Amino acid sequence: MKYLKLLLLVPIFMFSCGEATPEEIEENTLHESLYAVHDEVMPEMSTINRISRGLRKVKESTKLDSLQRNQFQSALTNLEKADEGMMDWMHNYKKPSKWRGEKTHEEIMDYLNVEMEKISSVKQLMESSIKEGQTLLDAFEK
Repeated sequence: MKYLKLLLLVPIFMFSCGEATPEEIEENTLHESLYAVHDEVMPEMSTINRISRGLRKVKESTKLDSLQRNQFQSALTNLEKADEGMMDWMHNYKKPSKWRGEKTHEEIMDYLNVEMEKISSVKQLMESSIKEGQTLLDAFEK
């Protein structure tokens, strides 16, 4: 019985594992490149959360003048935007395989290029907001 099941599954497996076309390879390569950007900055989500908690703690426990209070609020807002940017990107991004059969190769490549711009912007926002928040936090924790 086991062998019969195996014999039935082999043709299905062979059919589904066909070679990728040059277009699919190009799409997958771009997908992997933009996901490399995602994977590079995704671990920084914990840094964003840590810095945000620290800024809130200092803001609540320290007497700040209006300029300092605005600096803290600005840093917190930027960290929140960076966090939301990553979450939105992850929620909305679709792998190239989801579009195959619905869109042309050129449309898929255009989509992936736009997504590369988006994730690169998220990366830049994450890096700048972390730097801003950490600098502010360091100045008040001394």
